Amino acid sequence: MSLYDDIDNVIVGSNESDDLSNFSGDNEMFIGLDGDDKIVGGGGNDILIGGEGDDKLIGGAGNDILRGGEGNDILKGGSGEDILLGLSGDNILNGGTGGDVLVAGSGDNFLVGGADTDLFIFTDLFGGHGTATVADFTIGEDVIRISSSTVNDFSDLSFSYDAAGNAVFTDGADLVVKLKGITETDIDTYGADLFVI
Repeated sequence: MSLYDDIDNVIVGSNESDDLSNFSGDNEMFIGLDGDDKIVGGGGNDILIGGEGDDKLIGGAGNDILRGGEGNDILKGGSGEDILLGLSGDNILNGGTGGDVLVAGSGDNFLVGGADTDLFIFTDLFGGHGTATVADFTIGEDVIRISSSTVNDFSDLSFSYDAAGNAVFTDGADLVVKLKGITETDIDTYGADLFVI
């Protein structure tokens, strides 16, 4: 079954700055194209694609997929089990409630999983790793997944701690991630259990 089989409508913007936020249907695909777009999903399982430009994508209810594209984007998942793809640019990803997947891109990313169990993914598939801050990682609930050519297991990660005591890890190349609220004691205690590599 294709990801797009259940899409009822496809709404395509222009190469200008579009406001695609006054649609009430279910299971829609929104494509913003170029420009600084605002796209708001409805109550169904929607797909929101920002394209180039600095976009704001809001999923709303349902299990949505939000893809930022190029530019500095804001992605807010809403109340379902959402997938947020930051790709390039300096992005803010907020999963909202529900078990969400947040994929950081190659820029400087700020990630908020929200309530419930969330998966934070750092991959070099979108043009290399970037830097990121995870604002609300919860031990025993959330998981970090790393895809990096320099990391084969947990021992390949290097840890340091900022002035506030927050853990910062790197893959030894260009990936640098701060885990706010996670301390050296947490890393010593839980370590590899926080990660999937």
